[in-house]
Amino acid sequence: MAAVIGSAISFIVMLTHFADRKNTLRLVKPEKLPGKLREILPMLAGASALWFAMPVTELLVALYAAWVMRRETAALGSVRA
Repeated sequence: MAAVIGSAISFIVMLTHFADRKNTLRLVKPEKLPGKLREILPMLAGASALWFAMPVTELLVALYAAWVMRRETAALGSVRA
């Protein structure tokens, strides 16, 4: 019974979260990239750039995750109970 009540409360909280206006997704046109550069980049990189971008992104995320795990693990060792 407690699990059902907990699930109902969780469901209601999620509904109120998504019903809030500031938590909705909006499509925003990027304005930081200059117009000419936006036209030139696809011609230079092409569709094959995805095959290069994905491994590079995976590597950067893995390095960042390793750095954060190492930092947090070191912080655990410095805490005295």
